[in-house]
Amino acid sequence: MSNMEQEASRVLILLYEEKSLWDSCNDITDGYKKLYESCFEHIEYFTCDSTPDSPAKLNEKIRKNSYNKIIFLDHRIRVPKELYYFVKDKETKKNQFIFHVYGCFINRTEEWRFIRDNLDFCDYNFVAGSLAHKRLVDEVLGTDVLYIPFVVLDSKLESEKQIPNLNIDSKDKVLLYAGRVSPGKNVIALCEIMNTYNESRDKKLHLVVAGSIDDMGGIIGGNDFFPRGTMAYNFAKAITGSKYIHYVPYIENKKLLMSYYKRVDGIISLSTMLYEDFGMSIADGLALGKKIICTNWGGYKEFTKYSDQVISIKVNFSNKNFNVSKEETKEALDKFWEDNHFEIKNPFSVENLRSTVLYEFKKNKNDKIVGKKYLKALKLFRFRDLIKFPMISKLYGSYYD
Repeated sequence: MSNMEQEASRVLILLYEEKSLWDSCNDITDGYKKLYESCFEHIEYFTCDSTPDSPAKLNEKIRKNSYNKIIFLDHRIRVPKELYYFVKDKETKKNQFIFHVYGCFINRTEEWRFIRDNLDFCDYNFVAGSLAHKRLVDEVLGTDVLYIPFVVLDSKLESEKQIPNLNIDSKDKVLLYAGRVSPGKNVIALCEIMNTYNESRDKKLHLVVAGSIDDMGGIIGGNDFFPRGTMAYNFAKAITGSKYIHYVPYIENKKLLMSYYKRVDGIISLSTMLYEDFGMSIADGLALGKKIICTNWGGYKEFTKYSDQVISIKVNFSNKNFNVSKEETKEALDKFWEDNHFEIKNPFSVENLRSTVLYEFKKNKNDKIVGKKYLKALKLFRFRDLIKFPMISKLYGSYYD
């Protein structure tokens, strides 16, 4: 096992029959499964479903087996009926409960409060995917959570043999934005910059936008609230007539999507979404050896330590808005043209992250959630109202400082 033994712990991983609607979250789940399989010698799975006897089956399985760790693997903290069923069963005190938290966090405070109030009889902890997100969770919960980056499976990087023909001149370069076309992702601002960037250039820079359109993020990404359908209208207006922006709707065939990653010269994202705890499109691009342009927002900022091919753009917080400078973005595009040749490697492979898992799980984790004032304060507001309060700037300082 590449100079590293599997830990002999007996581990139960809880999955959910209902899959996430977000492809990136399903990728994260699959990646963590493979990572844990490489780290622990004895792993079993239990799939929670909607049948009435699912909680009883899980509780019986836990009582009959001596698991060292019970890992809830999902795209958000979720307190299902299964957890309610056995949380008071003192037989479970011998187990360590691990809850992954990625994607949604601040708007799930009820789940956090339940875990804080009901799991004090056993050992439990949480796993964040980036240091920025870890600091956010630490700040809210007053504890020291674990940190394991998201996995990019080598098998995921396989693509269709035929590379897509984008009808772009071979002397021009191409950037890819892959993900939801949402307000918080700042895709329209990116398109506006691209529409003027090529005006005085001989060699042109093209942008391929690949993803479905929705209105998510206007209320949580530093912008005003977007009524339903607004994003589709504004995005269509931004790209209509452009010679250098190419829109590809949602691609269900993931190998075909990966062929787009391989076809382009770099990956770009100006996102300031509060859900940007890591950034799978950026990680996928790095794993393929592509040059990256991204904000220094959330988990994005950490990619600079994995490669010197990451061009980082500063995000500012002012007037209750997260701002990305158009001037800095254009400077990043200029820098993108510089020729660089570097080795393709996957820093987020199972092999590279295995030691991180074993280190984090062996740390002495005696801290418990103490429930700072934020947990109570957040409960008082609808999530979309948070951006109006100075508290959000303080909480998300780890995302942009």
